[in-house]
Formats: sequence, structure tokens, C-alpha cells
Amino acid sequence: MKATPILYNNILYGFEFRFESALIFYGTKACDLETLKKLFPQKFIKLKQTHSDKLVQTLSNTSDDIVADAHWSNDLHTGLLIQTADCLPVMIYDSASKKISAIHAGWRGIVNRIIPKTISSLYDLNSKLHIYIGPCIHDISFEIDKDVFEQLQICTKTPNSFGRFVAEKNKYHYDLLKVARSQIEELNIPFNLEILNENTFTNTSFSSYRREKGPCRNWSFILRSK
Repeated sequence: MKATPILYNNILYGFEFRFESALIFYGTKACDLETLKKLFPQKFIKLKQTHSDKLVQTLSNTSDDIVADAHWSNDLHTGLLIQTADCLPVMIYDSASKKISAIHAGWRGIVNRIIPKTISSLYDLNSKLHIYIGPCIHDISFEIDKDVFEQLQICTKTPNSFGRFVAEKNKYHYDLLKVARSQIEELNIPFNLEILNENTFTNTSFSSYRREKGPCRNWSFILRSK
């Protein structure tokens, strides 16, 4: 499914994916929380994210800022918000059960396997999952030291080869998108994966913590519409 750009007065506010029963949106840095609510006049619930592997259920009357990095819902017209600034914003929709979930997955979340843990907790082997990953840092821009490299090497069921050492920089690079896909494939559950191929570090339409070195965020959400 192709993403549809959302523009107003020639400003790009983000990209959306629309299903028959769900909506997914990935915002640019131009789309702050107030603008998001004007573009999509819905009920939104956000989390207090801590780079954990914690999953919680969100109801239409849930208060903001529950401590977790993934939430799910069956409720209609309740947007599950995630904020990122290089981390992976992962949205999941099950066309059978109509369960939706939103996951904030940085490298720590990947190491803690928050994506497969969320899927295993919510969905059964007969699910047909639609999984979307929005703008995030790509391997060409994701420089890390040896300690993080070694943790990422062993966060799949078998040692992976998704990283490399760059001698001239004395740094490692790692492909978090490939690790995420590998962790999902290990579950042996039917899924369709779409990746919005935007590197937050190099594309200045998006906030990047590594580039901007300060408070910044890209807002994303998934919403069940019927």
C-alpha cells in the first residue's frame, strides 16, 4: 500500500496509510501535537516512553502518560500515539481481530525484543498482520560503539550479521530495520510488512535526536475507524 502525503499550505505534515477499518499516520517535525489534533479530530492517548519492553492496553478513557513503550486497543476512534526521533515507530493492525498496536522501538527496545513480545502477547498464529514501520534512522547513519553492537548481534534467535565495522570512523553501523524484520519472522506468523523508507537523520523534514542533539519528536499514530 502506498503512503499518501498530507500537505496543507504546501507544508508536508506527514504520510498516512488508510485501510477499510484503520488509519496509520507518520508525522514530520512540522506536525506538532496541536496540529495533529486539528488534522485528525480524534481522541488520542500518548505514553511516557522509557525505552522499555512494557506493553499496556489503552482504552478510550485511559489517561495520558502511562509508562510503557507499546500500547494496544480494540476501541474505536482512539488514536494510539507514539513519539520518535530516530527510533522505529511500529504500527500493527490485525484485519481479523481488529486489534491495533503502536510500538516505540529504539535500539534498546530492539535488544529487549519489544516488537516480537508485543505480537506474541496480542495475536495468535491465525492472525494476518499488517505491520508498518515509519521514518527512523537507517544503518548508514546509525553509528554505535562495540558494546551496543554486541547487544544487537545477539537479540535475534541466532547471531545475526546486520552490522559492520567502519574502520575510518572507528565505529560500528547497524541496520535496525533488518533486525526488526528478523525478529518478526522468527514468530512464524503471517504478516505483511511495509516500511516508509525515510531516514530521519538525513531527511530534515523529520526530527532526529542524533542530528539536532536536543528535544525533538515525530508524532505517529494508529487508529481503528470501524
